[in-house]
Amino acid sequence: MRLFNPSFYVSFCQKYLQNLNFISEGECEDYLESLEKLHIVHTGEKSPFFAGKELTYADLQLLVTFDLMKDLGFGELIAENAPNLARIAESVADLPELRDYVQENEGVAVVAAGMLF
Repeated sequence: MRLFNPSFYVSFCQKYLQNLNFISEGECEDYLESLEKLHIVHTGEKSPFFAGKELTYADLQLLVTFDLMKDLGFGELIAENAPNLARIAESVADLPELRDYVQENEGVAVVAAGMLF
C-alpha cells in the first residue's frame, strides 16, 4: 500500500495556492518596501545576508517568502520594491550548500510553504 500519493499532493498544493488570492499587489508592495527599509536600518545597504554577516535561518525564510510570492504571481514586485533583499535572496540561493537543493525543488509548492527547509 502506498501511503504518499504525489499527484494528489501536487493537486492539493495547487488548489491551496489558488485560494490565496486575497492578497493584493499593493499589500505585497507595502510589505516588501517595509521589510527592505527595516533590513537597511538594521544591517546596512550592502549586507551580504538578511540578518547580519553570516547565513542564518532568516535567509532561508527570505527564500521561502519570496518563493511563495512568486507562486502567487507577485515575483516581479520583489526586485522593484526590495532590490537589496532580492540581491541577498539570489546570492543565498546560489551558495554551493543550497544551489542544488533550490534548483531541484524550484517547482515544488511545499517549499513555498516552508516545510522542506
